[in-house]
Amino acid sequence: MSKSNISYPYPILDNSDDILGDFDLNVTISINSDFLIINTENSVISNQYFNELIEIGIIKLVIKAYCSSTMFSKTFEHQKIIEINLNSIATNLNLEFLLIANTDIENYFHET
Repeated sequence: MSKSNISYPYPILDNSDDILGDFDLNVTISINSDFLIINTENSVISNQYFNELIEIGIIKLVIKAYCSSTMFSKTFEHQKIIEINLNSIATNLNLEFLLIANTDIENYFHET
């Protein structure tokens, strides 16, 4: 299903924007008696411009977790290790990794 006919009230960057670099999600997942533990400490963004924007607080990494079976939904900001109670999830858990601007970026452009 194409999303090309959707108009968002904010800019969306996706594969069609040809941004250089990668977002390598090196995620490890483990379970203890009560929690699903998602560790993103080894994830890497190879675009230096985005890394600089993260360092100075212009953008942030956000992870959205959603389980359709239990209607669990939670958003995590600036967390590299996430713990989700196993009672909150059932058959599956979807994760979305997003870079979100904390403030308007006027005249957004970068050569990468």
